[in-house]
Amino acid sequence: MVPPVGVIERLVSETATRAQRQIYQTLTDPLIDAQRAALDGLLELRGDAPHSTLAWLKFPAGLACINFRIVSGPHLDSRYQKTVEQNDANTMAEILPDEFVLVEGDGKQSTKADLVNDAKSGRREGAFMIAQFLR
Repeated sequence: MVPPVGVIERLVSETATRAQRQIYQTLTDPLIDAQRAALDGLLELRGDAPHSTLAWLKFPAGLACINFRIVSGPHLDSRYQKTVEQNDANTMAEILPDEFVLVEGDGKQSTKADLVNDAKSGRREGAFMIAQFLR
């Protein structure tokens, strides 16, 4: 007899959480207070940047020179999704910040202007990719 899917999902989730806690404990138990404080410092925002040092370290290579911020949120996401569906370049130009840069997995970068031009010309690839990025 197989348990219901909900029971299996809960067991898997609890097991993953327990394993993650054990990993963190194994990694942090031998640290002294100064090391813990230094790690906590990685979570503080960097000057006027919208991200912490730890978040910055997670960016793909090449983003260090870009004033990068993730533009997301339910309001922008749903509005942008409608914009993509309607291929509405004007609304896209209105809702994306001027400094927006989309960095694709292969390192290709598209600015707000690139994405708006793609929408105007009917090329939806860039618009679709950013819509996926915002999810």
